[in-house]
Amino acid sequence: MTPSWADDDELFADLRSAFHEMGPIPPEVIAAGKAAFELRTLDLELALLTYDSENDRELAGAFRGNALSVRRIVFSLNGVSVDVDVLADALVGQITPPGSGRVVLETRDGKTAVGEVDDSGMFTVPVARPAEVRLRVEPSDRRAFVTEWTQL
Repeated sequence: MTPSWADDDELFADLRSAFHEMGPIPPEVIAAGKAAFELRTLDLELALLTYDSENDRELAGAFRGNALSVRRIVFSLNGVSVDVDVLADALVGQITPPGSGRVVLETRDGKTAVGEVDDSGMFTVPVARPAEVRLRVEPSDRRAFVTEWTQL
């Protein structure tokens, strides 16, 4: 039997009833939904971490002066590099070769933050630390790509 709703209130009442009868969503259904959502970036190319100043901290301690105060990380892909300084509350970076677009910071728990890239390739993206993050780089003049996941 096909219900016939005379108004929205009847429709919403039937929908509420249906949801109450279903009960809670099983955890495996939620996990499958999250996994399917992650497939949206499957075809993006992956920029690899090619430099991390965190690895130079031991060397820096062997010389006079203060240890490095800003962490620098660099990702590279097919002649394109993303050079990022990790500050306390933001990532400040530059894409080379330069060009406008946007950078989306993604965390493992699904949170995102967006930074606009200016014509010189410079961008700033807010970030809460510590976090495992990756950048989805969306240049206006070439194909988008993602960086590998990196712990900040």
